[in-house]
Amino acid sequence: MKRTVLFFILLFQINGFAQATHHNIMIGLSSEFSLLSCGYEYTYRSATKDNITHAFGLQVGYNEEFRLNLSFFGEKPKITPLKQYVTINGHYSMNFGKSRSKLELGIGAGGIGEAFGIYPLIGYRLIPLNKYRISFRITANYPILLSNTPKILFLPIGINLGFSF
Repeated sequence: MKRTVLFFILLFQINGFAQATHHNIMIGLSSEFSLLSCGYEYTYRSATKDNITHAFGLQVGYNEEFRLNLSFFGEKPKITPLKQYVTINGHYSMNFGKSRSKLELGIGAGGIGEAFGIYPLIGYRLIPLNKYRISFRITANYPILLSNTPKILFLPIGINLGFSF
């Protein structure tokens, strides 16, 4: 409980030092452990450097077990249901550029099933200059799983479309 209160205090303090802030609601395709995801992101422009924007994000997503059926002849394969996973992940990134078009570099961490991993982020982002606009993000990331690797398909490219407010 104390950590949660401290987190929100720090978040509001960061907001006080920022020049321009945006809150984003995002929908993602093949993004950070997930085939489909939905999330929240908080972005703010650095008060000391005009060309840097910081972003904190949290996503909840869906993925399922990946299995190939390679029996072309002979016996029929056993069909068992695929395992389905809920994914939870977060990221921090720094975005470089003076216009709304930015280069994104960051790091993320998340969990899928019983597995937990981290991943580096590199990408391209369009951050709207005004609120109530569409935001866009395309990232390349490949998770480095630290425990219990699940049998899922990791796609290294992710696309997020969002709305800022």
